[in-house]
Formats: sequence, structure tokens, C-alpha cells
Amino acid sequence: MTSLDTLTINSDRLRSDFDELAEIGKTRGGGISRLALSTADIEARSWFADRIEEAGLFLRDDDVGNVSGVLFSGKKNARTLLVGSHLDSVPNGGRYDGAVGVLAGLEVLRVVKEAGLELPVHLEVIDFTDEEGTWQSLFGSMGLTGQLGAVHFSDSIDDRGPFRAALKRAGIHPNDYLKARRDPATIAAYLELHIEQGRKLYDANIDIGVVTRIIGRTTYQLTFLGEAGHSGTTRPENRRDALKGASDF
Repeated sequence: MTSLDTLTINSDRLRSDFDELAEIGKTRGGGISRLALSTADIEARSWFADRIEEAGLFLRDDDVGNVSGVLFSGKKNARTLLVGSHLDSVPNGGRYDGAVGVLAGLEVLRVVKEAGLELPVHLEVIDFTDEEGTWQSLFGSMGLTGQLGAVHFSDSIDDRGPFRAALKRAGIHPNDYLKARRDPATIAAYLELHIEQGRKLYDANIDIGVVTRIIGRTTYQLTFLGEAGHSGTTRPENRRDALKGASDF
């Protein structure tokens, strides 16, 4: 009898997925440039949707552009276990950043489906829109969790702004973003496989670790006021250089 403990992934298929995806937005230097809502990003999202349908999964595309594949449970009132990450990238990014979470999640769903396992939860692999922040950081996940507001479309007060135009090119209707919110009670958990962005596991020769906390970031905008003086004739002790004050601070 097949069980979760005995399942193994199809590594050749997963490797092929990475190779195919890496061709979308490939740069001369070997990196990846799939900026959110760009032509390359839209192509990658379409490629992912094709893989979902090929696997016989249910294709879902919500009102903030998140693309996902669902393997439904037969259990009544089952909740959803979300797995995934993002396919957009920073300029000249790495081929595995974000993609490993999406493609590994897809492979998990394929293997579970092929084994005919019945799980107590719906399994859903998701590609979040604009995780990297080309337009609005975490746009897709903020939409899903109900944290988006009008302020996040602040590049324009009307429908002609560049962000809104980019959304529309990708088939996303900006005014419908509230419809993407999901009831937290329907989500069992969210799991994301991600590359290590430091060296701790690498240096310890450990394959995988469990993240228990992440960095927090606070941003301040500070203004240092100085006093203008002739650069050649005003002596250092008589100067009030704003840059020096900022350096001392």
C-alpha cells in the first residue's frame, strides 16, 4: 500500500522543469530577469499554468494574479495546505530563487496524485504575484491575506498609472483585488521550500533546515542639516558638513 512515507519524486522531471523555466528571462550572464508583470514573467506564469493542467490539477487564477494548481481532497470541509513561492525575479537573479518553492511544490502534488493518495487536506501549489517588489512587494500574498489597500496602487490616482497598466497587461483587473482575499479558516498551513540565502547550512554541510524566525526590517528617513561654505577657503573647524554629521551619527 502506498503511503506518504514511501513516495519519491521524479527527479528527472523536476530537473527538466528547472531547465525549461530557466530559459524564460535568461540573461547573457547566465542569470534570470523575470521582473514582475514583464513579458518574461507573464510567459513564466503561462508555462506554469500549462504544467498544472498537464498534471491533471485544477488551475486557479485569482484576482491579484496568483496562479495555482489544486489537488482536491475528498474529505468534506477539508482545509487547504498551501505550498509555493514565486516565479518573478530581481534583475539578473538566480534560477532557483523562488522557483524552487514553486516547482518542488508542483512535483509534490504530481507525485501524490499519481500515487492515488487521499489526503485530509486540499494540496495547492501557488506562484505569488510580484513577491520581489518590482511594483509592490508581496503583492500576491498581501492580496490573498486581505492586506492590500488603495495605497498600494499609489503610482496613480486613476486607471492610467503604470502599475495599473502592467496589471491589466497581465490580465489582472486592479479594482477587483479585494476578491482575492481568502478566509484564514480555510487554510491549514503554508509551507515554502527556499534556497539558503546565507552560508550556515552550506558551511555545516547540512542539506536542509527549518526556519523558526526571519529578520525584521525597520526603515527610517533621516535629514541632516548642514551649512554651506566655500570648499576651498572655509576651514574644517568652521564647516558644518551634513555628510560628516551623518557619518558621525
